[in-house]
Amino acid sequence: MDSVYRLQGVDFEWDINKAESNLEKHGVSFEEAA
Repeated sequence: MDSVYRLQGVDFEWDINKAESNLEKHGVSFEEAA
């Protein structure tokens, strides 16, 4: 399943399952990194 995050008018789309895996691995969410 994909999710969309909008930041300053730009849409970022990513895979939720991979994002959760990356959060556990790196300790930073996609939203924080963006």
